[in-house]
Amino acid sequence: MPMVTTQAQGILSFIQQAESLKKHLRTAWSSDGRHESIAEHTWRMSLLAMCLLPYEQELNPAKVLKICLIHDLGEACEGDVSAILSEDKDNKAIREKVCLDQLLQSLEPQLRGEFLSLWQEYNEGHSAEAKFVRGVDKLETLIQHNQGLNPVNLDFAFNLEYGSEWTSRSETLSVLRTLIDNETSENAKKDKLKADADGHTTPNHAQNTP
Repeated sequence: MPMVTTQAQGILSFIQQAESLKKHLRTAWSSDGRHESIAEHTWRMSLLAMCLLPYEQELNPAKVLKICLIHDLGEACEGDVSAILSEDKDNKAIREKVCLDQLLQSLEPQLRGEFLSLWQEYNEGHSAEAKFVRGVDKLETLIQHNQGLNPVNLDFAFNLEYGSEWTSRSETLSVLRTLIDNETSENAKKDKLKADADGHTTPNHAQNTP
């Protein structure tokens, strides 16, 4: 069935509102020292998932990529909260659900329902696809911390444990995690030497990203 003008207007309105994900920043830095946006994280996370999917034949590739694209939509209103701050998971889910409902209002009921279902699937973390995406989410964050031009004394020790409950569920993710952890350990050593030389001794917990 062809799309009618009212449906097109609803999609346009949704996409325009989703632009806020390009503006909201995460507590992670690019290799040139710039704060990354939520949208940038989502893009590279989706790219990483696409690279790993050939090694996860039992997963539904379309669902995996859809969940990647949807998983942070609830941060469009208030932005990202660092994992180190340990916001109550229930409060976070409620806050993001309110935002998501607002964001999806202009879409047709069927599409709105699909988006909401995918978001809930990710947050519940029960399906194989949701578990995989949760692991990919953690890995992309760790890659960015290793690659970024970070503030002095980032807490790399925290990163060595971060998200392991999700990255350990898949052999594919575990293999990649080992390489990333090796880089994290090296960065921790370099960061400590630099921090000691500069007179900084306390890990900067506030810099770590969810």
